[in-house]
Amino acid sequence: MELCCGKVPGQGNRPISQFCEPLVRLYQEHSPLNEMKQDLYERAKQTSSSTDPRNHLLQLREKVLSFQRALDQHSRREEDGLFEMMTAHIGKELGPIAMMEYEHSLANENIRLFLEQTSLMSDKLTKEEALGFAQYIVTAYEVLTSHFMKEESVLFPMAEQMLSDEEKRLLAERMETI
Repeated sequence: MELCCGKVPGQGNRPISQFCEPLVRLYQEHSPLNEMKQDLYERAKQTSSSTDPRNHLLQLREKVLSFQRALDQHSRREEDGLFEMMTAHIGKELGPIAMMEYEHSLANENIRLFLEQTSLMSDKLTKEEALGFAQYIVTAYEVLTSHFMKEESVLFPMAEQMLSDEEKRLLAERMETI
């Protein structure tokens, strides 16, 4: 299998090919999500120079809806698969799983607020209002950028070490149904 991501950040020269298949899959799903969120971020930042902020936000909204669908599917695989299995080893109340779930929630809340606000915006949208709406996407971008880095450098390597071969097999099966 050709791996586009190369080495695991923070893990020296450890190639991701040393990860089990479900962790490689989650890791590789970050790449297209990163491209989509980068595009959203750049478009959100362009709101300040837009001559038609309402139309600009409506176009951004369509991109956000597409991103949200992809992110939701990825998040479900993590939450209902990996996070659930890791909870048996490290608990859920404090530590990495609690932080990962909080960051999912925070990113989703910012996306939800953007979509809600842009569905209600008036024809007389001010530049300041448009910038406020776009800020939700900037915040979601920042949260998810940090979140993905933590997963790749901390959670995935931890899971590779802690999960048994049987758990990795079950995780692969579970991810196929999510």
